[in-house]
Amino acid sequence: CDDGNLYNWGVGTYGILGNGNNDYALTPIINEEFAYMKKEAEEAGTLHGFRKLDAANEFTAVVMEDGQLFVWGKNEWGQMGVGAGIGIDLVESENLPSPVDIAPALPSDAEDKVPFIIDVAAGMRTMMIRDAEDRVLKTGLKIDWSPKLVGLNPDRIEGKIKQMACGRGHYALLDSKN
Repeated sequence: CDDGNLYNWGVGTYGILGNGNNDYALTPIINEEFAYMKKEAEEAGTLHGFRKLDAANEFTAVVMEDGQLFVWGKNEWGQMGVGAGIGIDLVESENLPSPVDIAPALPSDAEDKVPFIIDVAAGMRTMMIRDAEDRVLKTGLKIDWSPKLVGLNPDRIEGKIKQMACGRGHYALLDSKN
């Protein structure tokens, strides 16, 4: 909202609302974790705004103005990219916004830079992430529990990635040449 806060409401099971519990909310409520982060950022004089928000099948992803990515909700397919994936049929979840670290998936020559995330696309069982270097990573489908770099064919991608989308089990990219 214009006040810089994030509001959410609905079914709260599996931490879907990101407010630290599994309660339902029938009307919009402030996400108190982001309100706290906003207050800390204001006191420190740093950025705290939302660049992009996307949600799909019982999870949410938010890219912050400072390039961080946070996720919360049900992580049954590893779609949130926060690791885990113990290999048995348990439903994993995050009931508070949790940071996603893409650095381990990047080439070793990128280690000296902190990755700056600019875009995210949430799908039913998967998620895509794009950083400022136009690298695309994917998570989910019970294959990738942590972000994995997508090997894009330079002969097929022209220019920069303009848009990303995820479906139930697939990905779509639109480049700057359409």
